[in-house]
Amino acid sequence: MIKKIFNILLITMLLFISFFSVPYRVEAKTLRDLKNELERTKQEYEANKQKQQLTNEEISKINSNIALIQKNIEDGQKEIIRLNDENVELANKMVEKDKEIKKILTFLQVSEGENVYLEYAFGAKTFTDFIYRMAVTEQLSNYNDKLIKEYNEMIEANKRNQEAITKKNEELQEQQRSLSNELLKLKNQVAQLYEDAVDFEEALKRQADIISVYENELGCKDNDDLNSCIGSNLPPDTSFWRPTTYGTITSNYGIRYEYWNNPPSYKLHDGIDIGMNEGTPVYAMASGKVVAQWHRYWCGGNMMWIQHKINGQYYTTGYLHLQSFAVNIGDVVTKDTVIGYSGGGPSTFGWEQCSTGGHLHISAMYGKASTEYVLYSSTYYANLIDPRQIVNLPGLYGSYGNRTSRY
Repeated sequence: MIKKIFNILLITMLLFISFFSVPYRVEAKTLRDLKNELERTKQEYEANKQKQQLTNEEISKINSNIALIQKNIEDGQKEIIRLNDENVELANKMVEKDKEIKKILTFLQVSEGENVYLEYAFGAKTFTDFIYRMAVTEQLSNYNDKLIKEYNEMIEANKRNQEAITKKNEELQEQQRSLSNELLKLKNQVAQLYEDAVDFEEALKRQADIISVYENELGCKDNDDLNSCIGSNLPPDTSFWRPTTYGTITSNYGIRYEYWNNPPSYKLHDGIDIGMNEGTPVYAMASGKVVAQWHRYWCGGNMMWIQHKINGQYYTTGYLHLQSFAVNIGDVVTKDTVIGYSGGGPSTFGWEQCSTGGHLHISAMYGKASTEYVLYSSTYYANLIDPRQIVNLPGLYGSYGNRTSRY
């Protein structure tokens, strides 16, 4: 949980920096640079798997300790039961002894201390009988005192044992709680590592797909810069338009609670969701060039990114949850070009675990994503911006009926 909060704060800080700093710019990368990034991602992925293994080993040790402590607690509880049984048995013996004494001292109901024994002794008919009775009363008195003393000692010992066992039980339970908390923390760490691993797997696939497109479809060589492979000049434009002719804003840009995650958690929503019917035409928000597209099964569906040059400034826009593509990587588009059709509804539920109905997700960032920096990398998050910074949209749950009216 602490790590998640830290990540959210880190992302928020990066976003704050991106809002008030000079937009990120670097020299164009080569295909070799992309391949090197792929290798680094592989190394990070392997390191992540090793961390998962080490954390799982720690979890296994803690589970063993919890099991041992639980056994100690159970043994302590058995000892308490045994001592209680001893008390019951001792009490029964005392009752029997009490009956034995009462047979000899039938007048025991007279409660005058030692006088009861003297009355018994002085009831003798002969001196010999008196001596005998005196001896008996002394033995009975000593035996009774000893028996009561032993009984009281055993009661006190039993009480001390129970107090010690209760204290030990509390100590063991506290250790168990502590270990359980540590176990939960490690499990959360494994969950985060697993999420990171999924992200690494996605990044590996994305980078490999992009490299394949540049190599096999666009014919790029290792030392060619990526801009030259798709054409170095982006068509200029002056503004962004909304991507559809109608829609309703269903989710804003920023931190939100995502209940469909396992486990549910707060995460950065890196764009704006616009609700609409499936199959609605989606337009490029400005003139530009398609630089990346792929399909992500667990969340996002068909995804596309377009680079733009607006008033001399470079931007990249993203379009997620598409039902289908209408353009290809390398295509030059304008704001009147239909680039695909919206999805996210019943026809895509099979591979859209995070989507609950027909909609389009749009995202925006500074610079030329996919060629200057890798999508969903730390640099990507540093360059993210709220799409409202570049395109006019109504507020949350507000609707629009064309691409240009101001709100």
